[in-house]
Amino acid sequence: ELYGREPGVASRIGPFRFLVNRGKSNFEEAFYSLSRKHPDASLSGEVFTYFDTFGGQVLPDLSAFPRCVELIGRAVTDEFDDKLALALRLQATGCEGAFPQSFESARAALQATDGQQSAIFFLKLPHQSGGTGMRVVRREDLRELSLGEPPAQPLPTVQREGGTIAGHEERLVVQRAVQDLELIDGCKFVIRFYLLIHDGELHLHFRGIVVVHGALYDRDSVDYKVQVQHDWFDPESKARLEALQDRPEAARWCGAIARRISDIIPALQPLVLASSRDRFTVAGGDALIELGGEARLVELNMYPNLYTDNLTIDTKVNQPIMEDIISKVMIGEVSAEFVQVMEASSR
Repeated sequence: ELYGREPGVASRIGPFRFLVNRGKSNFEEAFYSLSRKHPDASLSGEVFTYFDTFGGQVLPDLSAFPRCVELIGRAVTDEFDDKLALALRLQATGCEGAFPQSFESARAALQATDGQQSAIFFLKLPHQSGGTGMRVVRREDLRELSLGEPPAQPLPTVQREGGTIAGHEERLVVQRAVQDLELIDGCKFVIRFYLLIHDGELHLHFRGIVVVHGALYDRDSVDYKVQVQHDWFDPESKARLEALQDRPEAARWCGAIARRISDIIPALQPLVLASSRDRFTVAGGDALIELGGEARLVELNMYPNLYTDNLTIDTKVNQPIMEDIISKVMIGEVSAEFVQVMEASSR
């Protein structure tokens, strides 16, 4: 049922009004579930939004609602989506140990890894995610790159408005690979976790997605299929998605990720300070688990889609997470599946 007649106004399910432009079907399922649990919730005049303004999209005028819950704006969050800016912030706040070593140039990476010939590196474009445009290189390739010579593999390219721009050393983030990893069935895996920042608090959700690569792992390989590719959506691929909470290691892995998030709280202060009762953000992060059991965070993605087109993952992970986020920000109920990493009094 629509609240009003004008285009772009909030939808309504039970007592909940909302306006979203990402993962709408999952949000609707979350609101249906909440409306059954809280049919008489007193939310008159309140509206929840999950509206990404990327690409020039503009949040419709919702001033008619006395309370409008919105995402923290891109003026604050874009720094955390930019891999280079995030790396510099982590270094400036003394939090870089939670992530793999990242460098602004091939030359800096070479200097930091002098004598470590087995090191391998990812060349990443600052604003890309999901492995887009990424390359895996050996240390000797960095040497060629630092001297201005073509590397053994072509550098990343990225589609930008006005055409394709070839990657080059000054535009890349050089991130050292974490090579000694826990594996699943002999394959590398990445844990996608979800972090809610709301009203000065940080909450890590116990549910998440384990993305298992399809190729057997070799710590020294620079094969994209081994180190990066996770094409779980390809029926010919052996890559797959698993619900984190279904793994026997879930509690241990979640605890390791929570500790790493606690380590980067100083770097997250702009997000924490921008949050309030009516302002929140959700970060989708990627983490690796090292052989010693500690987590290493790889990147953060603001405005995660929370939609996979995988029915099992959507129903077991994304929809419950959405429901718990809405419950926290709209009616103040904190799910038992949230791990509180930071309390409001700790700002």
